[in-house]
Amino acid sequence: MHRTLFAFALLSIFALPLFAADEPDPPTASDLLIQARELFRDGKQDEAIKLTGKALEIDKENIDGYVLRASMLDAMKQYDKAALDYSKVIELEPDAAGAYQRRGECHFKSGKIKESIADFDKYLTFVPQRERDHWQRGISYYYSGEFDKGVKQFELHKKVNPEDVENAVWHYLCKARIDGVEKAREALIEIKSDRRGWAMHTYEMYRGKLTPDEVLKLSTADIKDEDLLKNNLFYAHLYIGLWYESLGKSDEAKKHITIAHEKYPSDHYMGDVARIHYEKMKKSSKE
Repeated sequence: MHRTLFAFALLSIFALPLFAADEPDPPTASDLLIQARELFRDGKQDEAIKLTGKALEIDKENIDGYVLRASMLDAMKQYDKAALDYSKVIELEPDAAGAYQRRGECHFKSGKIKESIADFDKYLTFVPQRERDHWQRGISYYYSGEFDKGVKQFELHKKVNPEDVENAVWHYLCKARIDGVEKAREALIEIKSDRRGWAMHTYEMYRGKLTPDEVLKLSTADIKDEDLLKNNLFYAHLYIGLWYESLGKSDEAKKHITIAHEKYPSDHYMGDVARIHYEKMKKSSKE
């Protein structure tokens, strides 16, 4: 009887499959990063960040993961956290030029001007041929008080972007801090044609040919598209505010910078410039 039972048990064991039924492989870090990108595109930002974190738990040296999370955090305006992820990229790949550039931008957006310049300088040691393009560094020079370096940067940028009113204006702003408004106006970079609707009117104001009210009127005339109208008003008010500041008229400067930042906020680098300027004015008024 025992042998029969044993034989039956033995047969039962060998009747079982040698391997367990196939189960799906657990997702890889790359799989999770693909999903995270899709979640972020769908507006599920927090879920995307969490999923990217899980991917990085699986692969702690996944540079793509840190870059992805940094770019998402940057878009979410969490600049300090984004900078930390770019720092991790640099730790893993010290010659990652783009990580220095992006971290520098994040530093600027969080008001860390000196740190932004250090990163922009480091970026340019890897790609010195891009120095002429680097208008962001020129703006950082302005806010760090390194006006002579700002003048040189915007003069360099003229070589690759000769018809950019903004470049001419920032050159003027730096020059005015060194030599005064009259000499800055005399040295104003010549611009013949900047097609942006607000640009040439603003340029004429810096030349001393138009008033701020005329700039605002001309920059909004006959514009039906609401987004274009807001864009023109953002830039007009920003550069009117900066113009007033160069003249030492702080109340008027604050008024127009505040309008640019609060009434016509813009989701791009110059929008961050307006915000940084607004925050600096607000801080100085409390001191």
